[in-house]
Amino acid sequence: MSNVIDEEECKLINDLKEIKDAYKEFLEKFKNSKIEITTLKSNLEVLKVRYVENFENWFYEKYGIRVHEHNDNDGNKVS
Repeated sequence: MSNVIDEEECKLINDLKEIKDAYKEFLEKFKNSKIEITTLKSNLEVLKVRYVENFENWFYEKYGIRVHEHNDNDGNKVS
């Protein structure tokens, strides 16, 4: 068996190396994207809570009613 490789085999080896390198690069970008998505989801949840809190505070300042408080038909306060 000969250790000499022909031109076609050499090209295939180089192509395989390029594909492996491209795959590694893609995988790294994918992992970074997953981390970024997780961070953005977490930030979004924090912002949603803050947005609701700010709205509830504004509503209370404007109307003097807590969002979770209201009166029933008999005038009794309901939480």
